[in-house]
Amino acid sequence: DNDFRTRSGNTQYPPVHEGSGMPGIPKRALRPWCCQRWVTVSACLLALSGCRSGNPLTARYYNEGNSHFGRAEFDQSIGKYLEAVHAGATDGELFYNLATAYFQSGNLGQSILWYLRAKQVMPRDRDLMDNLEKARNARKDSFPAAKGNRLGSWWGQSLDRVTTREALSIEMAAFVLLIGLLLVMNLFPGRLMGRGATSSTLLVCVLFVCTVIVAGAKVRSDTHHEMAVVTAHETQGRNGPGEEFPVAFTVHVGTEVTILRKRGSWEQVQLPNGWTGWIRADGVEAV
Repeated sequence: DNDFRTRSGNTQYPPVHEGSGMPGIPKRALRPWCCQRWVTVSACLLALSGCRSGNPLTARYYNEGNSHFGRAEFDQSIGKYLEAVHAGATDGELFYNLATAYFQSGNLGQSILWYLRAKQVMPRDRDLMDNLEKARNARKDSFPAAKGNRLGSWWGQSLDRVTTREALSIEMAAFVLLIGLLLVMNLFPGRLMGRGATSSTLLVCVLFVCTVIVAGAKVRSDTHHEMAVVTAHETQGRNGPGEEFPVAFTVHVGTEVTILRKRGSWEQVQLPNGWTGWIRADGVEAV
């Protein structure tokens, strides 16, 4: 089942898979809330690839972190996962496991932060979205989203379901297809004439324009909207960048904000409901 579950001290963790000379791990190996289906093949491939960093140390740190997690040594597992990150690993599975370990250790802010970082790499992962929602439900603050039109909401949700790399790759593929079609039409004008060829060219042009729009919107969204998570237990938003300004609101750990601008040790942020204020930079961390 997919019910929310945390692991108690006497929970039996699945065994670590021994495989190709390097300690393997089941996919994720850490699902405290999601259905426990262990896919060892994909995990072994992940380990052999060095967590997609080119550094063999990342696979070692990753597996050591999973071993600590299996013994409910969450602080030690966090340390090993962070070593893998510092060694250059950028794998969504690693970020997912790190977020789960943070949640199990009681650090809600870092848990949501790393789930969001994992979401940037694998935005359509159902288990990730389930766990992120559970972590969000554990927050103290609840800000209703600012009202917007349905089309804008649908567009934003659609962009969230693709990565920037995916959007750019699709755009490039459409561009290559268009250039290839035009080249073939130029080389064989007699064979590719008529209504069918014109319709195909028009269709590919429309496809290319659509991919350009999607890729441009995705890049603009990533560069113009810097998301962040409140990592301090409690912090106050003020009407200006300084302690002398009056308090506008108070937020708690795990609240997601958008960074609008920075000034010294202060950052102006926007809450999900549209409120804006200045908070200390050491109280938030960018995704």
